[in-house]
Amino acid sequence: KLFVGSLPSSCTQEELQSLFGGYGTIINIHVMRRQTQSGAICAFVEMADSTQAQSAIDALNLKTTIPPHSSPITVAFANANKPTQPTKDTVSEPKLFVGNLPPDVTEEGLTSVFQAHAAVDRVVLINRPSPTGNRSAFAYLKDTQGCEACIKELNGTYKFPGSEEVIVVRFADSAVQSQPKSYGEYSEPKLFVGNLPSEITEKELEDLFSAYGELDRVFLIGRPAPTGNRSAFTVFKSHDSCQKAIAALNNNHSFPACSDKIVVRYADSAT
Repeated sequence: KLFVGSLPSSCTQEELQSLFGGYGTIINIHVMRRQTQSGAICAFVEMADSTQAQSAIDALNLKTTIPPHSSPITVAFANANKPTQPTKDTVSEPKLFVGNLPPDVTEEGLTSVFQAHAAVDRVVLINRPSPTGNRSAFAYLKDTQGCEACIKELNGTYKFPGSEEVIVVRFADSAVQSQPKSYGEYSEPKLFVGNLPSEITEKELEDLFSAYGELDRVFLIGRPAPTGNRSAFTVFKSHDSCQKAIAALNNNHSFPACSDKIVVRYADSAT
């Protein structure tokens, strides 16, 4: 559970869903409408696990502004829910989360950085950049001693050539290893669609998704996110159509004049 502060009074739940949805599954969002003396409001954002929440903190805290405010938002764990960071004694495998990577990073380049300090099994980039443009990855090493060596040598100190940001390296939270829900666990054949261009229309989405089955409805979520991208919900008549659309479109399709691949996944039950 995250505390989000310095939000403009006009900020909506949909804007926060679009902003934080780029870092994982949103369980719940609660916007506190009572304003501070500065006119700002705050919110609580509950995410599926602490690694996703930490990714949002790394990318957004004091780095992202939401118009019309010019000051950046604050993002931190809600005090009572701040998790204990994983250690070599609490993780089930030698797996590292790596954040703040430049947009053009490659798995080969990242592997070479980690191989200078430990034996690497494999490196896997997380599919799409965050709204800030940075990438994240998981590095699977041969043992936890190698993980500790990489954390010591790289976390908060290493910068990729051409990048001004130091990378984040820590043990991956065990929660990220849990399997995603099967479609049988969702009560409604409803998809969340993210990373859409700002000028997208519901008609364009209907034309795209109708190729995978009979649609019930399509609707855009509020205003564009601070990044300019939009989000939407697409509701099909059947789960089979949802599965076909996810398989064909998620991180595979982009709209003209927009280089970002769209995100297509089952909508959380809270939405």
